[in-house]
Amino acid sequence: MATFPKTEEEIIALANDVAGGLQTHSDIFPAPPVDALTLENSITAYASARDAAVSALAASKQATDDKKRALDQMKGELKRILRYAETTTGFDDTKLRSLGWGGRRERQPLAMPGQVLNVVSVEQGDDWIELSWEKPVDGGKVAAYDVMSRERLSEGDWNTVGMTTDREITLTSQETGKKMEYTVVATNKAGKGPAGNVVMAVL
Repeated sequence: MATFPKTEEEIIALANDVAGGLQTHSDIFPAPPVDALTLENSITAYASARDAAVSALAASKQATDDKKRALDQMKGELKRILRYAETTTGFDDTKLRSLGWGGRRERQPLAMPGQVLNVVSVEQGDDWIELSWEKPVDGGKVAAYDVMSRERLSEGDWNTVGMTTDREITLTSQETGKKMEYTVVATNKAGKGPAGNVVMAVL
């Protein structure tokens, strides 16, 4: 059994075949519910609508291309005018604002990072410890984190035992049998921020 076509091309081909068949074989199909002339008119109407749709699509693409070209031209003209205005006024912000523009923003120096938050011991073993923390909520952008340790209650300097750009680290080959303190410091080109809270551990 034949199945009704799905694509427009197949449907229009079938419609032409049916219209032609109705005209040629009126003896077989003397009283169809839609006569051949009506079907042919529908075929013609479809063809006109299809052609109009194709033309409209082409016109729409042309209009979009025209709009883009016009926008690009306007952008180029604006940039030329603004460069001229900046040079003419010496980047004077007040004068440039009369054009809805503004002077150069002063470059802000990089600030040191803020304090690392919530340093915790996630897990530990015989000579290793895994630490995690949260990034500072203030200060300059963090470039890296220095992880530091020292023996608990000692007044000695902190020793850097690791560095990472992540917010967690696993330190291996740590001193065992001693009460140790760990902390984390955020760093960038401007310097080091305040040390985070201290975590105590005996490995």
